[in-house]
Amino acid sequence: MTQSFFDRREGTTLYLERAKRMIEVAELTQQGSFFVSTMNRAYYACFYAASAALSSQGMARRDHDGAFYGFEEYFVRRGLIEESFGELYGRILDAWKLADFEIREVTTAEQAQGAIEDARRFVSRVQTMLQEEGWL
Repeated sequence: MTQSFFDRREGTTLYLERAKRMIEVAELTQQGSFFVSTMNRAYYACFYAASAALSSQGMARRDHDGAFYGFEEYFVRRGLIEESFGELYGRILDAWKLADFEIREVTTAEQAQGAIEDARRFVSRVQTMLQEEGWL
């Protein structure tokens, strides 16, 4: 899906704002001991940050794995984002799937806190990259 320059800039900004909001929601769910929801919102913070990055390039992915692989292919493999952030995104994607879809899986307070910290780092790094590239 191709977007115009204005749409790309607007989409980039809106996705990044949504990513930051998801971190706030993750923190609230953690305070209420809703750790599965914390994992979900922390993952979505990363998903929206990756979507902001993809939007800056006029790319859109319709599913979670597509967003991950698109981010990996365009940003990590080209050296725009360090490999460690691609790995972080992959870990939080896997943790989200486990927490949300494996009904017997128990998510701990420590896992939830780690997910929030990872999401913060990921969103911050994507924001910095987008600023350096002139999208914000």
